[in-house]
Amino acid sequence: MNASTALEKLLAAGGKVWEKGDMKRIYLNMDLVKALDSNINFNDKKHKLYFDLNTNRFDGSSKCLVSSLNKEID
Repeated sequence: MNASTALEKLLAAGGKVWEKGDMKRIYLNMDLVKALDSNINFNDKKHKLYFDLNTNRFDGSSKCLVSSLNKEID
């Protein structure tokens, strides 16, 4: 999977683009992560993860989860 495929899957699964200033993101919940066909489980109340549309990379509060998600689009 590449970044554009990830973006398409997130949007098709109901992901909403959030924008503020220069930031443009899709915040993730477990339903969106499942839409990526990922085996990652996370507590979306504890960890805030998002797909950054400016960098086409995942980012957020858990660097371990972020790293795992980004490996899937590399």
